[in-house]
Amino acid sequence: MLLTRRGLLSSSAAVAGSRLIPAAPLATLMVPAPARAEVVTAALAVVSVVAGLIATHNRRGGAMLSAVNQKVDVVINQVADVQKSVALILERLSTLTTHIDELLKEQHVRETHLAIQGAVLRYRDKIQALEPASWPLSMFRRNDGLMQDVQAVVDDLYRAVFALDASKAYGPTTALLLPSAFALEHSLLLLRGDPPTAIATRLERNLSWFDKISDPAQPKSTASYRTSAVRRLDDATRAAAATQFGRALDLKPGTVLFDCAGVNDYRPRSSWRGACRISRVGDGAEFCSGGYDISERVGPRERMFANLLLEERPIPVAVEIDGRSEVRNTDFNVPVLTRSEPSAVLPEGDPRLPPSCAQVATIDQGNASARASWMRERIQKSSRNADLDQLRGHLASIGMERSRISYADAALAVMAAAKPKIQAAIRDLKAG
Repeated sequence: MLLTRRGLLSSSAAVAGSRLIPAAPLATLMVPAPARAEVVTAALAVVSVVAGLIATHNRRGGAMLSAVNQKVDVVINQVADVQKSVALILERLSTLTTHIDELLKEQHVRETHLAIQGAVLRYRDKIQALEPASWPLSMFRRNDGLMQDVQAVVDDLYRAVFALDASKAYGPTTALLLPSAFALEHSLLLLRGDPPTAIATRLERNLSWFDKISDPAQPKSTASYRTSAVRRLDDATRAAAATQFGRALDLKPGTVLFDCAGVNDYRPRSSWRGACRISRVGDGAEFCSGGYDISERVGPRERMFANLLLEERPIPVAVEIDGRSEVRNTDFNVPVLTRSEPSAVLPEGDPRLPPSCAQVATIDQGNASARASWMRERIQKSSRNADLDQLRGHLASIGMERSRISYADAALAVMAAAKPKIQAAIRDLKAG
């Protein structure tokens, strides 16, 4: 499994190219700007898919040796591939600016990633490249230069993992790194010729990481990150359900009326006569300066309306796996709320109209286009936009927290796939 930089860039474009949550202005305090939440959701969509692929890779293959005389080249190559994917994850996470997600960007996490990458490069450049394929392990271990390089790689790895532990960085990105660190440690200690029981003891110490990663009481653990996201998701869901449109939709996919406007074209009868005077000469006739008489006109009674559509959509992410481009959907959906364009002009009583229309005005407007423009403008500028914006903000929060939960779940799955492999390696070492 290999996700290339080109694969990540194409996935970023795929996510950005399809709007997740229509942008809307902030309606109330404590509701995050949808545009900002959308950035977090899009980034974590990519990250969670890549992390899920790493977990699948670990379940299927694994990077732990089970025989003392087995070469470490296969493990090194597997670790190198996984670390390329982790590099893309770290790159994507670096774009996040929210305080909540600072846990995902801890400096010690990045340093551990660099240490693992450095270990792979050092092995390839200074050990694998110089070691004749025909050498038995006994001859390799008599080469002081090669053994010093192995020791240097081990020391760098221990230093980085210790820094992670000292800073209590037990978050999702740490969970992605640790299986590679454990596999490298196991392989290098075997290569160095440590006694199997000593290696088993060292690997047993690593088992404590699984508890730290999955302990919700640890403030910086993956489980804590997930628990906090679940709590915020519940808060956002309750807030969304309390809005006018949230109640109308029951927060379930479907359609509800946004607003309706109508015009009753009507002109009442009217008349006017100008000033009149009676002639003082002649026959006393009455003279008037002007006037008019306009008859009543009853015109069309027309209506327009617009609906809201709530959908649940997965986010497509384009990735490259073993040289093949694929599109994978996230394992979570984002709620998408869309306001339809105003309907066509419909006569009052049309069965397609809602039962009642809130904005109806009786005006003298004989021009059909002008009447349609008046109704369209009333719908676009409806006072209900405030509730629409408020709901969109809460839905953006829902999507964002779901993406965080998905990433945490994928990271926990990576560790879950690694644990039985470490336990099996410990059993083999003790049995041998």
